[in-house]
Amino acid sequence: HSAPFILETEKMRSHIGIAFKAGGAFPFVPLPASELHNEVVPLDTLWGSQVFSLRDQLLEASTAEAKFAILEQTLLARLPRLDLIHPAVSFAVAHFPQVLSPRPVSTVAEQVGLSLRRFNQLFDAQVGLSPKRFHRVQRFQRLLGQIYGQATVDWADVACANGYFDQAHLIHEFQELAGISPSSYLAGANRHMNHVVMDG
Repeated sequence: HSAPFILETEKMRSHIGIAFKAGGAFPFVPLPASELHNEVVPLDTLWGSQVFSLRDQLLEASTAEAKFAILEQTLLARLPRLDLIHPAVSFAVAHFPQVLSPRPVSTVAEQVGLSLRRFNQLFDAQVGLSPKRFHRVQRFQRLLGQIYGQATVDWADVACANGYFDQAHLIHEFQELAGISPSSYLAGANRHMNHVVMDG
């Protein structure tokens, strides 16, 4: 995801989920990750009817630990696709979060020995985002980690420290990637850095 989405929790009796690292979901889905970009797709669409058996097992498990153990076993059983993750993608995923301003994608493609077109195709298919958009999301995540839990923030300083042109650029990124303003994020932040409680 590179855009916000609403998770309605009022009617949920219980829920459990997995947050994969960048590129981490690729071995567990039967299609390019780019086809899931900013989409919310029922798991049975991807895994078929076995999902209903998994759901029953999770509901019957008596503790959170038992539920996570069931999820772990299910994911481990689907690991044969792990060797399909391209080393160039692994390298880029590890490299991009370390820099404020991304080197031209063509430079990274050259470093891993691929044409720019092929590198972009691989990255998009396995991560679900283009390399440039992935870097934007990673930079934004780094910023959230810096301001998380703070009551007040000097937005101009934070913008400069994270490679944004100015405060206006940062506000624009907040609106596009989080769907809210920086001040709204601070007001609605809770114990989960990437979740904001919305009223109404």
